Amino acid sequence: MNHSYAGLCMLLCLVVLSGCQTVEKATENATPAAASMSLVEQDRLVREAVSLHDKGKYGEAVELYRKVLSANPQNEGACYELSFTLYTMKDFAQCIAQADKGIALDGSLRPQFYMVKGSALDDSNNPLKAIETFRQGLQRDPNFFHLHFNLGLTLLKTGEIDNAVKEFETSASLNSQHTSSFYTLGFTYEKKSFRTPTLYAYIRFLILEPVSTRSVTALARVREYLIPPARGESATIIMNPDLPKDLGPLDLMLGFLAVQEKTRDGRSMKDLSPIEAQVEKLDTLITIMDELQTSNRNTGFLWEKQLPYFLSLRNEGHLQTAVYLINAGSRDAKVVEWLNANKSSVEKLLSWNKTYNQARNN
Repeated sequence: MNHSYAGLCMLLCLVVLSGCQTVEKATENATPAAASMSLVEQDRLVREAVSLHDKGKYGEAVELYRKVLSANPQNEGACYELSFTLYTMKDFAQCIAQADKGIALDGSLRPQFYMVKGSALDDSNNPLKAIETFRQGLQRDPNFFHLHFNLGLTLLKTGEIDNAVKEFETSASLNSQHTSSFYTLGFTYEKKSFRTPTLYAYIRFLILEPVSTRSVTALARVREYLIPPARGESATIIMNPDLPKDLGPLDLMLGFLAVQEKTRDGRSMKDLSPIEAQVEKLDTLITIMDELQTSNRNTGFLWEKQLPYFLSLRNEGHLQTAVYLINAGSRDAKVVEWLNANKSSVEKLLSWNKTYNQARNN
């Protein structure tokens, strides 16, 4: 993963949090020094500044945030929004200084301040300090998934791939609707040549984000693993000798599925459409994983988080719909036609997916 992608992911995390979670803090923690500016006026100015930021008028936004903070230094919302705008302006030194002031307030936005400070440190070529900052934030707020995700990005940049994977897995566990956690997990598993975890992570991502620039990469890998070779072509099964013991049988089976000639009910794989082939092979892989888990009781993210998800996906009757949806970015006319004709099935899948994820985020 290159530096620009990691920086973009961090910026996206901050954008999601900016404005939507912090404006309401503008009217809290008032001090006597704020007597010259009413709480209502502080709130109005913070909202106006957020709007200016969203329009790219960063300098004007900074002026308004500073005006509010000069009247009320305890205004946590204004403090965070100012740190975020300074980060967006790439004024990392001022951003870090402002984030430190926010951390000292010890309020409900404390994890956001650690996140913006860590991101600024990382983008100013100080990844070790960034890692330290993210971990300090997690000591105080261990369930803030954005801190885990951004820590993972920085660890990945410094070559700590195994530790990065753990942070991405934790981030995805805490918020299973976070698309970037699954996308980056897929990317990182792929760097380690963990084929089955890569496949499952990219599928989870594609269900959440089926059509985007990133989905092109994810779909290409899924189709590589699940679509059989064309007539006359051969497939080579390559095993990674460094696979953990629990992944070896899965990746071997995934390789065999690539050259599978018959379906479980005796049909020729060559006669199946690409979608039908993907459904058949994914269904087979889920079954094999379930059988292995019944006998071995493996632990870890793949077995304890991913397998239950895919079992439920299949058992609730959403497997075929999911495979069509993850192929939406292929622009295949038959896929588009099916999705348009089965919108209610897609809506049911997405509703189930959201409910499942929200019930199990921990």
